[in-house]
Amino acid sequence: MKRRLAMPLTMFILNYKPTIMQPKSFSLLASLATLILFVITTSEKCPPDKYQCPADPIAEIDPAHAQFSPVAQKIFLQLLKSDSCKEKGNVKLFAQYAVNDYSKDSLAFMHEGKKLVLRDDGIFPDVTKDDQEYTAILQFDTAQLRHIYSAAFTEMARTLSVKGKGNQLSFVNFNGREVVNTVSVSQTGQLQSFDFDNFVKGKKTEIALTFPSMEDVRNNSLYIIDPKVVEDPTRTLIHGNASSNPNGAWTFKKIMEGMANTAATGISAEDFTLQWLQNWKTGGTVNGDVITPRNGNMDILINNWPRVDEKLDLTKSPFKLIAIVNRLDLMPNPVYSTQNEGGEMRFVFSILRPGTGSAFGSEVMIFEFGVSKSGQALIDYARQWYVLKDIPVGSADYNTRLEAITNDIIKLNAVPSKPNGSSINQVRTNELNFGGWQLREFVIDNASHTLKSTTIKQEPSDRFNNPSDAASLVLIKKYIDDNEKGIEKNCYKVPDNLSAGVAFLGSKSNYPNDGVWANHAGGAANSNTARFVFSINTCSGCHKRETDAPFLHNQVTGSGSLSQLSGFIKGSNPGLGTNDKHHESNDIRTGEKHTFNDLARRAKILWGYMNSHPTLFGLQYNPVNMEH
Repeated sequence: MKRRLAMPLTMFILNYKPTIMQPKSFSLLASLATLILFVITTSEKCPPDKYQCPADPIAEIDPAHAQFSPVAQKIFLQLLKSDSCKEKGNVKLFAQYAVNDYSKDSLAFMHEGKKLVLRDDGIFPDVTKDDQEYTAILQFDTAQLRHIYSAAFTEMARTLSVKGKGNQLSFVNFNGREVVNTVSVSQTGQLQSFDFDNFVKGKKTEIALTFPSMEDVRNNSLYIIDPKVVEDPTRTLIHGNASSNPNGAWTFKKIMEGMANTAATGISAEDFTLQWLQNWKTGGTVNGDVITPRNGNMDILINNWPRVDEKLDLTKSPFKLIAIVNRLDLMPNPVYSTQNEGGEMRFVFSILRPGTGSAFGSEVMIFEFGVSKSGQALIDYARQWYVLKDIPVGSADYNTRLEAITNDIIKLNAVPSKPNGSSINQVRTNELNFGGWQLREFVIDNASHTLKSTTIKQEPSDRFNNPSDAASLVLIKKYIDDNEKGIEKNCYKVPDNLSAGVAFLGSKSNYPNDGVWANHAGGAANSNTARFVFSINTCSGCHKRETDAPFLHNQVTGSGSLSQLSGFIKGSNPGLGTNDKHHESNDIRTGEKHTFNDLARRAKILWGYMNSHPTLFGLQYNPVNMEH
């Protein structure tokens, strides 16, 4: 109706002939007509064709957002009916942020390989300045959007209908790694979906941001501990089983050969292994923090390892595979990062007593390989893990598919730009029998091509948790108090050195004070929230008191049995746990409950990444700032 009224009014004004001052009056009225026509025919969708769409503000992507991301509370899409902004896109995106999370005028991000800017400055396409609703115009393949969100709804509905699932779907909400609440859905009518019919009508339509924690994803695609996999005789070395494969794809030998890369470095895998183990015997100093030699049982391990031509025989390695782990949840936010970083893929080994096949002790060695992929390659990689959810664990098909995933990551020269061409990020060790509980970290030294001790990330030197070292307690209290807000939001990195030039980050964790940090008299942080976040992010805090873990999150077990995971990882049920039975620990200072179920969190991320448009996933994805 507005358009039908506009033309007669316009024609009247343009044909009006005043008798006095006609040029000026005509000019004024013509301008008025143009204004009226502009207002009436222009909708909220886009300016008219002759209007020049304003350029995005000059804003660069903040690299810090890759790890510490603003998280949209709600996201809406609106299909634009006019093609007047076709050089920008066909969909208007609205993203709402909490004022304490993000409040600048603009937010730069990546969409399908192109930098775009969300605006809250009141300039088109934004409507109201500083209302915390940011807008941008993007180009979407609407058919692809329909397929993605229709398939996601179908997948959730299918899960509800599958027998044995209890006809219930769990939506677990997290703040960092703590469970906030769990919403259980038992009927398809309770599921949120994207109303595509509403969207194609040009209406502002909300995208559901809550992803389920699928049981089959957590059981098949994240933490693989089933003996049918980790003791697969064609791929692993099984002590006492002469038919097992000492050169298999998941053996300690295969992993060390890939890290040593003899052809490129001239160092054999056998020497590479021995030099790594001798780190415990020699000790050293890293970032000013002394590592004392820990001969203990290391001599027994090295001296009793079978030899061939005086070198370690890696086909008779005492290392036993106990888990293969997908850590896609460690990836930086893909809409703020252009780096080839897709989280990690990990192998977890225990150690057997040489010549006996029995457990050497409570030693666990974790080989953490970086996934150097981004964009579509990362999506394809994640989907390889995701599709395992529908394949029986340990079946021939399952193990073949899993081997294809792992081979691609640990192969020789997987990442030529990294030391030895290996994709390894670090090796972490949790051990007792070499001289008391200790956690350490090793990286490949680019000069010597061998594994060397390095700092353990996010944990200061032990002296900052020593109640007898008053000066150090004052310093750690000051650091946490000064960075309180960032730490409370889990937006911080423990630096190598404090501002005063004092070495801060530690070289090992000797499990100080049950892993509780910044709670001693004279060193207690003002904010208990900051204290808890800081403490749980340390190796020692995460492996003991703050999570009530039994030091190891992945327990050592005998052959043929399922390894037990800590409550922090799996919740309260046995085996791989469930999404609705969580694990609790009591806060050391307040007694309040902290609730955990990390596999539910990881399952939620993998499911969401596979069942969302990558841009929309990224705008509401908050990477976890933990090393474990």
